[in-house]
Amino acid sequence: DSWGVASIKSAIAPFEFGLGKAYPNPFNSRTIISFSLEVAESVSLRVFDIAGREVAILVAGNYSAGQHQILWDASNVPSGIYSLQLKSHSGVQFQKVVLLK
Repeated sequence: DSWGVASIKSAIAPFEFGLGKAYPNPFNSRTIISFSLEVAESVSLRVFDIAGREVAILVAGNYSAGQHQILWDASNVPSGIYSLQLKSHSGVQFQKVVLLK
């Protein structure tokens, strides 16, 4: 008898570049945005309104590999639909969030 192994996955999975789900979404003035990086690198996390205007820069700088969370306090921003943009050398990802006051 032969025992075959199709694939073996590590118990500790490496992080991949990505923007996690904002929570809560929709939100009322505050939401937590998570992102992960596969490697340490320079990253920016920006918020744009429906017209494409930059509303906020939440992250700009070097971050280590792994999972990160940012609190966006949007109490000074009007209700509406906003786009989050996570950008680094690894790529660009977008996510829509809804602010309801």
